[in-house]
Amino acid sequence: MSDEAKSTFGRASGGHARAEALSPERRREIAQEAARKRWRTDLAGRSASVRKVKADLGEKLAVNVPYVDLGHIDLLVSEGIYASRDELIRTAIRNQLDKHAEVVRQSVVRHSLDLGLRHLDRRTLEEVRNAGERLELKVLGLLTIADDVDAALAVETIASIQVLGAMQARPEVRKALADRTR
Repeated sequence: MSDEAKSTFGRASGGHARAEALSPERRREIAQEAARKRWRTDLAGRSASVRKVKADLGEKLAVNVPYVDLGHIDLLVSEGIYASRDELIRTAIRNQLDKHAEVVRQSVVRHSLDLGLRHLDRRTLEEVRNAGERLELKVLGLLTIADDVDAALAVETIASIQVLGAMQARPEVRKALADRTR
């Protein structure tokens, strides 16, 4: 076995040895506490922040998981390694995004994308209109168009929209911008 393989094996077996030394109840407590800290929830599972922000909820995705993989996920949850299926899946997604972070960074720069949250309200769009400009929006994350923006103002000020992530806007605004959304 190569030194690299031994090193990787040692790390993996060390984690397994620690997990085996703990009782299932203690592993579950550790996993639940980690989830609470990561997701900032109180003991009843409610968000610890006073103000709920719609953007923090993310987007619900439906994923088909093979039965054997689902069994492995449930086993890790029952052993207390993860607090829930959702926690394991979010962690796996984050790990893949971390693994490909440089590719994502280069792509964001190459495509001149706004990264994160882009919010447009009536005042902002009126300023764009008064300046005689039109927006070409490229967002990686979440684009929100406030409820105070009517469809006519949106059409007048937004030339194109490309969103990699999600867009939140009133239905009539979405409909009015459909022909310029990619």
